[in-house]
Amino acid sequence: MQGILGVHFKLLRMIASKENKFLYILIALLLVVDVVYANNQVFEKFHELKWIGYSPTNFNPAKGIYPSVKSIKKDLRVLKKAGFSGIVTYGSDGIFGDIPRMAHDAGFSGVIMGVWDPNRKEEILNAIAAKEWVDAYCVGNEGYKSRYPSELLKKKMRVIRKRTGKLVTTAERIEEYYRKKDLAKISDFILCNAHPVWSGVYEPAKASKWLEEKVRNLKKSLKRRNIKKLIIVKEAGCPTKGSKYLSAENQRLFFEKLEATDVNFVYFEAFDQPWKQYHAFEPYWGIFDSQRRPKYKSLFK
Repeated sequence: MQGILGVHFKLLRMIASKENKFLYILIALLLVVDVVYANNQVFEKFHELKWIGYSPTNFNPAKGIYPSVKSIKKDLRVLKKAGFSGIVTYGSDGIFGDIPRMAHDAGFSGVIMGVWDPNRKEEILNAIAAKEWVDAYCVGNEGYKSRYPSELLKKKMRVIRKRTGKLVTTAERIEEYYRKKDLAKISDFILCNAHPVWSGVYEPAKASKWLEEKVRNLKKSLKRRNIKKLIIVKEAGCPTKGSKYLSAENQRLFFEKLEATDVNFVYFEAFDQPWKQYHAFEPYWGIFDSQRRPKYKSLFK
């Protein structure tokens, strides 16, 4: 897409200098067609691939500990072997800026690159530099009007969209798309977080139905506002410890039930993250533990 867009932009500049309005309009229309076609290809990829939310093992932001290249490559091999073909990342600082390229080299077909803090120049620059291996960007995660001002987020989203030509979104809890109605408007597609356990829903079948209903209600809300955008649940998960109601078997059943619905979702998440200590079950969202050991095998065929 970038090559085609670049050619058209050059042609537009040349034509504009010659004041040929007819050709200017023609090339502009071709540019729009190219963008629509490229975006449709990306949306098809969202439907076709098996996506997983990825934060590396051997990572502890609380202590400033980042994983090595060798560790990340090992993570990616494990996920690829388990049948995942698309990953969603969370940050783009430091070594995280190289994850899209490493994922491509490992055989992944899709990458949604995260920018954790849109106020950090390094993250923005790293995200733009990785555009060759990125299908779309998620700028920010559950920080709209709290960790970062709304106008800052919108500005950085526009910058990345303009500099890369790729789809750009942000991620908030699904309820926020009712309270902060501009979230849907500024995003090229909806990438939301929805966790049944935070609402006290633990039983796998009920949890899957809870999530399905949440997405259905959001679709209805967007339709009433004349907004037609793809909805993907970025964080759909079930921790395996931290409550007597949680287990690896419940996680397996939750994903099994969710797979049978028409909800577009990202498995949350790849590996347990021991540094997450702000709730009893937060370290245990992983399908694999922090040593990359699968918690069950039947899901990975």
